[in-house]
Amino acid sequence: MLHLRAQIIMNTRIARASTLFLFAVVNPLTAQTKPQDSTKSPEPPDGGGTWVKHEAVGAPVEREYFTALWTGSEMLIWGGSTGHAPLLNDGASYEPTTNRWTPMNNVGAPSARLDQSAVWTGCEMIIWGGYDFSTPPMPGEYPGRYFQGQATPLKNGSCYDLASDQWKPVRLEGAPSARDSHTAVWTGREMIVWGGKSDGISLKDGGRYDPATDRWTPINPEGAPSARSSHTAVWTGQEMIVWGGIGERVCLNDGGRYDPVADRWKPMSPNSNHMKSFRPTAQWTGREMIVWESRTRPNIPFYCDRYDPETDRWTPLNLDGIVCPPGDCAGVWTGRRLILWGGGDHRQLNTGAIYDPATSRWTQMNYMAELGQSMEHAAVWTGREMLLWGGLAHDRRRAKDMWFYTPGNF
Repeated sequence: MLHLRAQIIMNTRIARASTLFLFAVVNPLTAQTKPQDSTKSPEPPDGGGTWVKHEAVGAPVEREYFTALWTGSEMLIWGGSTGHAPLLNDGASYEPTTNRWTPMNNVGAPSARLDQSAVWTGCEMIIWGGYDFSTPPMPGEYPGRYFQGQATPLKNGSCYDLASDQWKPVRLEGAPSARDSHTAVWTGREMIVWGGKSDGISLKDGGRYDPATDRWTPINPEGAPSARSSHTAVWTGQEMIVWGGIGERVCLNDGGRYDPVADRWKPMSPNSNHMKSFRPTAQWTGREMIVWESRTRPNIPFYCDRYDPETDRWTPLNLDGIVCPPGDCAGVWTGRRLILWGGGDHRQLNTGAIYDPATSRWTQMNYMAELGQSMEHAAVWTGREMLLWGGLAHDRRRAKDMWFYTPGNF
Protein backbone atom coordinates (compact mmCIF):
# COMPACT_ATOMS: atom_id res chain seq x y z
CA MET A 1 0.00 0.00 0.00
CA LEU A 2 2.89 1.42 -1.43
CA HIS A 3 1.16 -0.04 1.70
CA LEU A 4 2.32 0.38 -0.95
CA ARG A 5 3.19 2.12 1.52
CA ALA A 6 5.11 2.26 0.52
CA GLN A 7 7.64 0.05 -0.66
CA ILE A 8 11.22 1.33 -1.10
CA ILE A 9 13.55 -0.11 -3.71
CA MET A 10 17.12 0.73 -4.59
CA ASN A 11 19.00 -1.79 -6.72
CA THR A 12 22.47 -0.27 -6.65
CA ARG A 13 24.45 1.97 -4.37
CA ILE A 14 24.47 5.43 -5.89
CA ALA A 15 26.79 8.33 -5.32
CA ARG A 16 25.73 10.57 -2.50
CA ALA A 17 23.66 13.47 -3.71
CA SER A 18 22.45 16.56 -2.05
CA THR A 19 18.69 16.50 -1.79
CA LEU A 20 15.76 14.13 -0.90
CA PHE A 21 12.02 13.98 -1.86
CA LEU A 22 9.44 12.11 0.22
CA PHE A 23 7.29 9.81 -1.93
CA ALA A 24 6.93 6.14 -3.02
CA VAL A 25 10.17 4.82 -4.58
CA VAL A 26 10.39 3.06 -7.89
CA ASN A 27 13.69 3.23 -9.77
CA PRO A 28 13.97 3.92 -13.50
CA LEU A 29 15.44 0.78 -15.02
CA THR A 30 15.34 -1.01 -18.35
CA ALA A 31 12.92 0.48 -20.85
CA GLN A 32 10.29 -1.87 -22.26
CA THR A 33 8.22 -1.75 -25.43
CA LYS A 34 4.45 -2.12 -25.31
CA PRO A 35 2.59 -5.02 -26.89
CA GLN A 36 0.85 -4.14 -30.13
CA ASP A 37 -2.58 -5.57 -29.19
CA SER A 38 -3.96 -2.71 -27.12
CA THR A 39 -6.52 0.04 -26.88
CA LYS A 40 -4.94 3.49 -27.06
CA SER A 41 -6.50 6.56 -25.54
CA PRO A 42 -6.62 9.84 -27.48
CA GLU A 43 -3.93 12.38 -26.74
CA PRO A 44 -4.86 14.17 -23.51
CA PRO A 45 -5.37 17.92 -23.84
CA ASP A 46 -3.64 18.99 -20.63
CA GLY A 47 -0.80 16.94 -19.19
CA GLY A 48 0.51 15.37 -22.37
CA GLY A 49 1.33 11.71 -22.70
CA THR A 50 -0.86 8.74 -23.57
CA TRP A 51 -2.73 5.97 -21.75
CA VAL A 52 -2.94 2.44 -23.17
CA LYS A 53 -5.09 -0.35 -21.68
CA HIS A 54 -4.05 -4.00 -21.91
CA GLU A 55 -6.31 -6.92 -21.04
CA ALA A 56 -3.39 -9.08 -19.99
CA VAL A 57 -3.42 -12.85 -20.43
CA GLY A 58 -3.53 -14.82 -17.16
CA ALA A 59 -3.95 -11.85 -14.81
CA PRO A 60 -4.21 -12.82 -11.11
CA VAL A 61 -7.35 -12.30 -9.06
CA GLU A 62 -8.21 -8.64 -8.49
CA ARG A 63 -6.95 -7.21 -5.18
CA GLU A 64 -5.85 -4.22 -3.12
CA TYR A 65 -3.24 -3.74 -0.33
CA PHE A 66 -0.70 -5.82 -2.25
CA THR A 67 3.06 -5.56 -2.77
CA ALA A 68 4.27 -4.36 -6.18
CA LEU A 69 7.90 -4.14 -7.38
CA TRP A 70 9.74 -3.56 -10.66
CA THR A 71 12.63 -5.94 -11.39
CA GLY A 72 14.10 -4.21 -14.43
CA SER A 73 12.03 -6.26 -16.88
CA GLU A 74 8.92 -7.42 -15.01
CA MET A 75 6.37 -6.19 -12.47
CA LEU A 76 5.96 -8.46 -9.44
CA ILE A 77 2.80 -8.41 -7.32
CA TRP A 78 2.20 -10.44 -4.17
CA GLY A 79 -0.39 -10.79 -1.41
CA GLY A 80 -3.17 -8.36 -0.59
CA SER A 81 -6.91 -8.63 -0.08
CA THR A 82 -10.00 -9.17 -2.20
CA GLY A 83 -12.12 -7.38 0.41
CA HIS A 84 -13.25 -10.64 2.00
CA ALA A 85 -11.59 -13.30 4.14
CA PRO A 86 -9.22 -14.95 3.67
CA LEU A 87 -6.26 -12.76 2.73
CA LEU A 88 -4.06 -13.71 -0.23
CA ASN A 89 -0.56 -15.20 -0.25
CA ASP A 90 -0.18 -15.71 -3.98
CA GLY A 91 1.52 -13.59 -6.59
CA ALA A 92 2.48 -13.23 -10.23
CA SER A 93 4.95 -11.54 -12.55
CA TYR A 94 3.93 -9.37 -15.51
CA GLU A 95 6.11 -8.94 -18.59
CA PRO A 96 5.22 -5.82 -20.61
CA THR A 97 6.93 -7.02 -23.79
CA THR A 98 4.60 -10.04 -24.07
CA ASN A 99 1.61 -8.66 -22.13
CA ARG A 100 1.51 -11.88 -20.10
CA TRP A 101 1.18 -12.75 -16.44
CA THR A 102 3.03 -15.75 -14.98
CA PRO A 103 1.84 -17.10 -11.61
CA MET A 104 4.44 -17.50 -8.87
CA ASN A 105 5.13 -20.89 -7.37
CA ASN A 106 3.29 -20.84 -4.05
CA VAL A 107 5.31 -23.57 -2.31
CA GLY A 108 7.22 -21.98 0.57
CA ALA A 109 5.56 -18.58 0.11
CA PRO A 110 4.94 -16.46 3.23
CA SER A 111 1.59 -16.80 4.95
CA ALA A 112 -1.16 -14.36 3.96
CA ARG A 113 -0.71 -10.94 5.58
CA LEU A 114 -1.15 -7.18 5.33
CA ASP A 115 1.20 -4.24 6.01
CA GLN A 116 4.30 -6.28 5.17
CA SER A 117 7.46 -4.77 3.70
CA ALA A 118 9.10 -5.82 0.43
CA VAL A 119 12.38 -5.02 -1.32
CA TRP A 120 13.93 -6.08 -4.62
CA THR A 121 17.59 -7.07 -4.38
CA GLY A 122 18.34 -7.37 -8.08
CA CYS A 123 17.51 -11.08 -8.16
CA GLU A 124 15.12 -11.70 -5.25
CA MET A 125 12.04 -10.17 -3.66
CA ILE A 126 12.17 -10.27 0.14
CA ILE A 127 8.86 -10.17 2.06
CA TRP A 128 9.10 -9.46 5.80
CA GLY A 129 6.70 -8.93 8.70
CA GLY A 130 3.16 -7.63 8.51
CA TYR A 131 0.10 -8.93 10.32
CA ASP A 132 -2.56 -11.57 9.87
CA PHE A 133 -5.92 -12.15 11.53
CA SER A 134 -6.18 -14.69 14.33
CA THR A 135 -9.92 -14.23 13.78
CA PRO A 136 -10.58 -13.43 10.09
CA PRO A 137 -12.88 -10.50 9.32
CA MET A 138 -16.44 -11.34 8.41
CA PRO A 139 -17.46 -11.23 4.73
CA GLY A 140 -17.81 -7.60 3.71
CA GLU A 141 -15.83 -6.38 6.72
CA TYR A 142 -13.06 -3.95 5.74
CA PRO A 143 -9.73 -5.84 6.01
CA GLY A 144 -7.42 -2.97 5.12
CA ARG A 145 -4.65 -1.26 7.00
CA TYR A 146 -6.96 0.50 9.45
CA PHE A 147 -8.64 -2.70 10.65
CA GLN A 148 -7.49 -3.31 14.22
CA GLY A 149 -9.51 -6.27 15.49
CA GLN A 150 -7.69 -9.57 16.11
CA ALA A 151 -4.53 -8.55 14.22
CA THR A 152 -1.42 -10.62 14.98
CA PRO A 153 2.01 -9.13 14.10
CA LEU A 154 4.45 -11.46 12.35
CA LYS A 155 8.14 -12.21 12.75
CA ASN A 156 8.88 -14.09 9.55
CA GLY A 157 9.38 -13.70 5.83
CA SER A 158 10.68 -15.31 2.67
CA CYS A 159 12.89 -14.61 -0.34
CA TYR A 160 11.50 -15.19 -3.84
CA ASP A 161 13.98 -15.97 -6.62
CA LEU A 162 12.43 -14.86 -9.90
CA ALA A 163 14.77 -16.88 -12.13
CA SER A 164 14.12 -20.21 -10.39
CA ASP A 165 10.55 -19.42 -9.29
CA GLN A 166 11.42 -20.65 -5.78
CA TRP A 167 10.80 -19.38 -2.25
CA LYS A 168 13.13 -19.85 0.72
CA PRO A 169 12.53 -18.75 4.32
CA VAL A 170 14.39 -15.86 5.93
CA ARG A 171 16.38 -16.93 8.98
CA LEU A 172 14.63 -16.02 12.23
CA GLU A 173 17.63 -16.19 14.57
CA GLY A 174 18.66 -12.63 15.38
CA ALA A 175 15.71 -11.12 13.49
CA PRO A 176 13.82 -8.09 14.82
CA SER A 177 10.68 -8.72 16.86
CA ALA A 178 7.28 -9.30 15.24
CA ARG A 179 5.92 -6.13 13.63
CA ASP A 180 3.78 -4.53 10.96
CA SER A 181 3.55 -1.02 9.48
CA HIS A 182 7.36 -0.82 9.44
CA THR A 183 9.69 0.21 6.61
CA ALA A 184 12.40 -1.64 4.71
CA VAL A 185 15.00 -0.44 2.20
CA TRP A 186 17.59 -2.26 0.09
CA THR A 187 21.14 -0.91 0.29
CA GLY A 188 22.70 -2.97 -2.50
CA ARG A 189 23.84 -5.56 0.03
CA GLU A 190 21.40 -5.64 2.94
CA MET A 191 17.74 -5.12 3.72
CA ILE A 192 17.28 -2.64 6.58
CA VAL A 193 14.07 -3.08 8.61
CA TRP A 194 13.11 -0.42 11.15
CA GLY A 195 10.19 0.74 13.28
CA GLY A 196 6.59 -0.37 13.00
CA LYS A 197 4.25 -1.58 15.71
CA SER A 198 3.48 -4.76 17.60
CA ASP A 199 0.10 -5.25 19.28
CA GLY A 200 -0.50 -1.51 18.98
CA ILE A 201 2.84 -0.51 20.57
CA SER A 202 5.16 1.60 18.40
CA LEU A 203 8.74 0.38 17.96
CA LYS A 204 12.10 2.15 17.53
CA ASP A 205 14.41 -0.75 16.73
CA GLY A 206 15.25 -2.84 13.70
CA GLY A 207 17.80 -5.01 11.98
CA ARG A 208 19.88 -5.49 8.83
CA TYR A 209 19.46 -8.69 6.82
CA ASP A 210 22.10 -10.03 4.42
CA PRO A 211 20.48 -12.55 2.05
CA ALA A 212 23.89 -13.81 0.89
CA THR A 213 24.67 -15.12 4.39
CA ASP A 214 21.08 -15.39 5.67
CA ARG A 215 22.10 -13.43 8.78
CA TRP A 216 20.67 -10.53 10.76
CA THR A 217 22.63 -7.72 12.42
CA PRO A 218 20.93 -5.48 15.03
CA ILE A 219 20.75 -1.72 14.45
CA ASN A 220 22.36 0.56 17.01
CA PRO A 221 19.43 2.18 18.87
CA GLU A 222 21.44 5.16 20.16
CA GLY A 223 20.25 8.38 18.54
CA ALA A 224 17.40 6.66 16.67
CA PRO A 225 14.16 8.57 16.05
CA SER A 226 11.31 8.12 18.49
CA ALA A 227 9.17 4.98 18.21
CA ARG A 228 6.74 5.07 15.28
CA SER A 229 4.77 3.14 12.69
CA SER A 230 3.21 4.00 9.31
CA HIS A 231 6.23 6.19 8.59
CA THR A 232 8.21 6.35 5.36
CA ALA A 233 11.83 5.63 4.47
CA VAL A 234 14.17 5.98 1.50
CA TRP A 235 17.71 4.84 0.68
CA THR A 236 20.01 7.60 -0.56
CA GLY A 237 22.98 5.44 -1.51
CA GLN A 238 24.63 5.95 1.88
CA GLU A 239 21.83 6.47 4.40
CA MET A 240 18.36 5.28 5.27
CA ILE A 241 16.17 8.31 5.95
CA VAL A 242 13.16 7.70 8.20
CA TRP A 243 10.44 10.33 8.48
CA GLY A 244 6.95 10.99 9.84
CA GLY A 245 4.43 8.38 10.90
CA ILE A 246 2.53 7.75 14.11
CA GLY A 247 4.06 7.68 17.59
CA GLU A 248 2.14 6.99 20.76
CA ARG A 249 -1.22 8.22 19.44
CA VAL A 250 0.36 11.30 17.89
CA CYS A 251 1.41 12.12 14.32
CA LEU A 252 5.05 13.08 13.82
CA ASN A 253 6.94 15.56 11.61
CA ASP A 254 10.50 14.51 12.45
CA GLY A 255 12.83 11.66 11.58
CA GLY A 256 16.41 10.47 11.45
CA ARG A 257 19.19 9.29 9.13
CA TYR A 258 20.92 5.92 9.57
CA ASP A 259 24.35 5.04 8.17
CA PRO A 260 24.69 1.21 8.11
CA VAL A 261 28.46 1.29 7.52
CA ALA A 262 29.06 3.33 10.68
CA ASP A 263 25.98 1.85 12.41
CA ARG A 264 25.11 5.37 13.51
CA TRP A 265 22.05 7.63 13.55
CA LYS A 266 22.06 11.38 13.01
CA PRO A 267 19.09 13.72 13.55
CA MET A 268 17.28 15.64 10.82
CA SER A 269 15.40 18.89 11.18
CA PRO A 270 11.61 18.64 11.59
CA ASN A 271 9.39 19.78 8.75
CA SER A 272 7.96 23.03 10.08
CA ASN A 273 6.24 23.91 6.79
CA HIS A 274 3.20 21.71 7.32
CA MET A 275 1.27 19.68 9.83
CA LYS A 276 2.56 16.46 11.35
CA SER A 277 2.36 13.51 8.99
CA PHE A 278 0.10 10.48 9.41
CA ARG A 279 1.03 8.13 6.54
CA PRO A 280 3.62 9.89 4.37
CA THR A 281 5.30 8.34 1.36
CA ALA A 282 8.77 9.15 0.08
CA GLN A 283 10.61 9.30 -3.23
CA TRP A 284 14.35 9.61 -3.55
CA THR A 285 15.37 11.32 -6.76
CA GLY A 286 19.13 11.02 -6.50
CA ARG A 287 19.25 14.56 -5.17
CA GLU A 288 16.21 15.15 -3.01
CA MET A 289 13.43 13.54 -1.03
CA ILE A 290 9.87 14.68 -1.76
CA VAL A 291 7.49 14.34 1.16
CA TRP A 292 3.95 13.55 0.16
CA GLU A 293 1.20 13.40 2.80
CA SER A 294 -1.94 11.33 2.37
CA ARG A 295 -5.14 13.28 2.74
CA THR A 296 -7.02 10.71 4.77
CA ARG A 297 -9.91 12.89 5.92
CA PRO A 298 -11.83 15.85 4.48
CA ASN A 299 -10.34 19.31 5.04
CA ILE A 300 -6.81 18.01 5.56
CA PRO A 301 -4.66 19.62 2.85
CA PHE A 302 -2.48 17.67 0.46
CA TYR A 303 1.14 18.78 0.26
CA CYS A 304 4.55 17.85 -1.13
CA ASP A 305 7.78 19.09 0.45
CA ARG A 306 11.44 18.66 -0.48
CA TYR A 307 14.18 17.70 1.96
CA ASP A 308 17.88 18.33 1.27
CA PRO A 309 20.11 16.08 3.44
CA GLU A 310 23.22 18.11 2.61
CA THR A 311 21.76 21.29 4.08
CA ASP A 312 19.21 19.57 6.36
CA ARG A 313 16.53 21.95 5.07
CA TRP A 314 12.92 21.57 3.95
CA THR A 315 11.31 23.44 1.03
CA PRO A 316 7.55 23.41 0.37
CA LEU A 317 6.35 22.80 -3.19
CA ASN A 318 3.96 25.24 -4.82
CA LEU A 319 0.70 23.43 -5.65
CA ASP A 320 -1.08 26.35 -7.32
CA GLY A 321 -3.12 25.48 -10.38
CA ILE A 322 -3.39 21.70 -9.97
CA VAL A 323 -6.06 19.37 -8.68
CA CYS A 324 -4.25 17.65 -5.83
CA PRO A 325 -4.59 13.88 -5.52
CA PRO A 326 -6.35 12.58 -2.41
CA GLY A 327 -4.84 10.00 -0.05
CA ASP A 328 -3.37 6.72 -1.30
CA CYS A 329 -2.54 7.95 -4.79
CA ALA A 330 0.09 5.96 -6.69
CA GLY A 331 3.37 7.57 -7.61
CA VAL A 332 6.59 6.89 -9.49
CA TRP A 333 9.86 8.70 -10.12
CA THR A 334 10.84 8.67 -13.80
CA GLY A 335 14.43 9.82 -13.37
CA ARG A 336 13.34 13.37 -14.20
CA ARG A 337 9.82 13.84 -12.93
CA LEU A 338 7.42 12.70 -10.21
CA ILE A 339 4.05 11.30 -11.36
CA LEU A 340 1.11 11.08 -8.91
CA TRP A 341 -2.12 9.40 -9.99
CA GLY A 342 -5.54 8.60 -8.52
CA GLY A 343 -6.20 7.87 -4.87
CA GLY A 344 -9.15 8.25 -2.56
CA ASP A 345 -10.27 9.39 0.88
CA HIS A 346 -13.82 10.72 1.12
CA ARG A 347 -13.77 10.70 -2.69
CA GLN A 348 -11.81 9.14 -5.53
CA LEU A 349 -10.07 10.71 -8.50
CA ASN A 350 -9.12 9.50 -11.97
CA THR A 351 -6.61 12.27 -12.47
CA GLY A 352 -3.10 13.16 -11.43
CA ALA A 353 -0.21 15.58 -11.67
CA ILE A 354 3.43 15.58 -12.78
CA TYR A 355 6.16 17.51 -10.95
CA ASP A 356 9.41 18.59 -12.62
CA PRO A 357 12.05 19.56 -10.01
CA ALA A 358 14.22 21.19 -12.70
CA THR A 359 11.56 23.86 -13.25
CA SER A 360 9.71 23.52 -9.91
CA ARG A 361 6.47 23.25 -11.90
CA TRP A 362 3.46 20.93 -11.79
CA THR A 363 1.52 19.80 -14.87
CA GLN A 364 -2.07 18.63 -14.48
CA MET A 365 -2.77 15.22 -16.05
CA ASN A 366 -6.00 14.70 -17.93
CA TYR A 367 -9.10 13.13 -16.39
CA MET A 368 -9.51 9.47 -17.41
CA ALA A 369 -13.12 8.30 -17.09
CA GLU A 370 -12.31 4.92 -18.64
CA LEU A 371 -9.52 4.10 -16.22
CA GLY A 372 -11.11 2.08 -13.41
CA GLN A 373 -8.27 2.21 -10.89
CA SER A 374 -8.49 5.12 -8.52
CA MET A 375 -7.70 3.81 -5.02
CA GLU A 376 -5.28 1.29 -3.46
CA HIS A 377 -3.74 0.51 -6.85
CA ALA A 378 -0.01 0.10 -7.50
CA ALA A 379 2.32 1.77 -9.97
CA VAL A 380 5.86 1.01 -11.14
CA TRP A 381 8.16 2.82 -13.57
CA THR A 382 9.75 0.74 -16.33
CA GLY A 383 12.28 3.28 -17.56
CA ARG A 384 9.89 4.60 -20.19
CA GLU A 385 6.33 4.28 -18.90
CA MET A 386 4.25 3.87 -15.76
CA LEU A 387 2.40 0.58 -15.27
CA LEU A 388 -0.79 0.80 -13.19
CA TRP A 389 -2.65 -2.25 -11.86
CA GLY A 390 -5.13 -3.37 -9.21
CA GLY A 391 -7.03 -1.44 -6.57
CA LEU A 392 -10.61 -0.22 -6.38
CA ALA A 393 -12.70 1.62 -8.93
CA HIS A 394 -15.19 4.34 -7.98
CA ASP A 395 -17.98 1.74 -7.76
CA ARG A 396 -15.86 -0.41 -5.40
CA ARG A 397 -15.18 -3.00 -8.08
CA ARG A 398 -11.62 -4.31 -8.17
CA ALA A 399 -9.65 -3.51 -11.30
CA LYS A 400 -7.90 -6.21 -13.35
CA ASP A 401 -6.69 -4.46 -16.50
CA MET A 402 -3.12 -3.24 -16.87
CA TRP A 403 -2.68 0.40 -17.88
CA PHE A 404 0.42 1.96 -19.46
CA TYR A 405 1.07 5.70 -19.18
CA THR A 406 3.81 7.30 -21.28
CA PRO A 407 4.50 10.94 -20.34
CA GLY A 408 4.67 13.56 -23.06
CA ASN A 409 8.06 15.02 -23.99
CA PHE A 410 9.85 12.26 -22.12
